[in-house]
Amino acid sequence: MAAVLLSSVVATMAQSQPASVWSDFIRDRRDLAALNEHKRKKILNDLGAAIMADPDGVSTEIERSRGAPALCQYMRVMFASDRTPEVVDQLDAVLHWGKPDKSIREMLSAPAYDDGSTWFPRAKRAGYFTGCVAGVLDGKRRSSTSLAGRLPLLLSSRDQTIIALQIAERLKIGRPSKGDSYGKWMLNGLSKEDLVSPDVMDWFELGFDRAY
Repeated sequence: MAAVLLSSVVATMAQSQPASVWSDFIRDRRDLAALNEHKRKKILNDLGAAIMADPDGVSTEIERSRGAPALCQYMRVMFASDRTPEVVDQLDAVLHWGKPDKSIREMLSAPAYDDGSTWFPRAKRAGYFTGCVAGVLDGKRRSSTSLAGRLPLLLSSRDQTIIALQIAERLKIGRPSKGDSYGKWMLNGLSKEDLVSPDVMDWFELGFDRAY
């Protein structure tokens, strides 16, 4: 019995490690742009690996901890460090809720029930993560300290276009329309391509708006 209990505790700890990496980062409020390249790369690698190891657990922790400032800073620095393909992989993993063989629609439509009401926590948390990606592309949530850091974080229009095209290709949502914000483009694309079903889109947008 004791051995079984110990095994269960160890398994729980192992599963929680990726989320704890993000929990610590959110709590520390570290300015990544002000770090030297070696330290910054190490932290980016750890944060990215955590997302890919447990996309559902990490996105749940980020949303639960109201970690949009930390997540958006991470996205901004990743884009500025020419690591867009990794961010696209991470976004795709979160939207698929860690199950790449399943459809986004299926994974985000899993309901939860509370006091007789139905809600869609996966959609809300995936929306929160996606909102940071769009917010960085649209120049939202800029850090006042990062501009004085060692790493330039301002994305050019060319950078934004290249990033958006990589996201569009992966999610197959079509290219941004001229005049639309990146936030509007992503929400419209996910909705029009039926990647997020109509009955859960409100929950996705709720999370999206809070991070954007």
